[in-house]
Amino acid sequence: MKTLAIKILPVAMIALSSCGNDSENVQAPEIVQKAFNLKFKHAESVKWEKENDSEWEAEFTINKDEFSANFDLQGNWKETERSINEGELPSFVVDEIDENFSDYEIEEAEVVETANGISYECLVEMREHKYEVKIAENGAFSKQEIEDSDDED
Repeated sequence: MKTLAIKILPVAMIALSSCGNDSENVQAPEIVQKAFNLKFKHAESVKWEKENDSEWEAEFTINKDEFSANFDLQGNWKETERSINEGELPSFVVDEIDENFSDYEIEEAEVVETANGISYECLVEMREHKYEVKIAENGAFSKQEIEDSDDED
């Protein structure tokens, strides 16, 4: 019996270790991966994640720029986001933020491309409040306050 336990233990350990969090090894369905590879031929360091029940998201780099792209389950492209520096924001975006906020800091900025066009998303901090700001090329503006999960109250 002791010999059987010694033989089974390594197999059980390998099997259990493969049941852990495989988030680093997640692969999108083949149809989604093919669509991604056609659209982003030069993508590197691709990491897949199931965004929700109907979309997959790939995070990747191209020429050291950070991107994410979403595809539906049939491989149809939905959107691409590219992280940018505050200095890369167009003047109309900065002007719109200046109009709606005072004494603010832009913590993150992204260019978002969809079938409907390009918009800009920024995480803006103003006096201990954070806002997700979206500004479309046509000037449409929206903001939403984000609850800070790090409150120490």
